[in-house]
Amino acid sequence: MRGIGGTPPPLDEQFQPRDATTSIDTARQNGRGQLLVGDGGVGKSQLARHVFDQSTAQVKIWTTATTVESLRAGYAQAARDLNLITPSDAPEPDAARAMLDWLTGPGLQVTWLLVLDDLDLTTGDLHDWRPPLPTTDHQHQVVATTRRTDLTPPGLVPIDLTVFTEPEALAYLTARLQPHINTGRIPPNALDNAQQLATDLGHYPIAL
Repeated sequence: MRGIGGTPPPLDEQFQPRDATTSIDTARQNGRGQLLVGDGGVGKSQLARHVFDQSTAQVKIWTTATTVESLRAGYAQAARDLNLITPSDAPEPDAARAMLDWLTGPGLQVTWLLVLDDLDLTTGDLHDWRPPLPTTDHQHQVVATTRRTDLTPPGLVPIDLTVFTEPEALAYLTARLQPHINTGRIPPNALDNAQQLATDLGHYPIAL
């Protein structure tokens, strides 16, 4: 079985690899999930999308996890996308339950990746919709993003994500502007003040 469930956000055409990628790889190799923690606009969802795209898992699932309702809706949409529920217009709770049951049952026979974007729920909040834990055999992975520093989901290693480092910011601006310089759409000296621009914008990815 192969497929994608849910709708991840688009990846920036000039996505800039981050230093945090090393921490993500280490956690994955140790059989742990990853919790990307940081303020809004630092690129958590973009990095999670990059992980999603790079994953070789047979089944990849993306859902928003801001509220129980959004998490349940995401599970349900993923179940429909993966044809795990019949009929396809089955009630949302039934479809969501089908997705969770698959992850902890038949899904153990294939590799899968589950991304919980914008997690704003404690373990207690999740009740019956708690996601499965990643497995230590590296076959089943969970990645979550959150702005909350007080969340400690079991099985997930917190990885702090902040604004771009100066080299990351300059690399991003160069990748963004150089094609336009090459085509003459902007002046050749457009990058001369890139360092100051990055500083003025606080190295925030969303601002850059």
